[in-house]
Parts: sequence; C-alpha cells; structure tokens
Amino acid sequence: MRRVVATELKRSPALLALDLSGVIRIDAEGIDALVSAATQAGESDISFCLVGVHAGPVGAALAEAELSELFEIFATLSDT
Repeated sequence: MRRVVATELKRSPALLALDLSGVIRIDAEGIDALVSAATQAGESDISFCLVGVHAGPVGAALAEAELSELFEIFATLSDT
C-alpha cells in the first residue's frame, strides 16, 4: 500500500481517496501507512481522504488509536 500511495502522490492529484471498504483486517503497520500517507499528502498540499471505513475494522482501529480526526472520512467515493 505504501508504494501504491507514494506513486499516486507523485502524480500530484488534487485529491487522493483511498477506498478501504473491502479491508477486513488492519494492523499497526497498516495504520502507520495511512498516517504516513496523510502526512505526505499534507506536505504536498494534496487533499487526502478515506472511504468506506466507518463500520469496518479500519474505522475501529483508527478510533482505538485516537487517529480518526486526522482523516477526512466518507461513506462512498461519490461523497468525496
């Protein structure tokens, strides 16, 4: 995931939305990758958001780590 996100950020999009609705498990390394992606996007002035994480394991892991406020979170891609 880190490699894919880094490649996309190099393209300097106005917005990078990660659809994580299909993720069934995430560990600390995955959460760290999301935080790094958000940081890189912010440094490059790129809007960054997560999609489909409210009811799943990603949302739960972010809430447990008290990191939910770091991300813009949307229910679907069309909401971005």
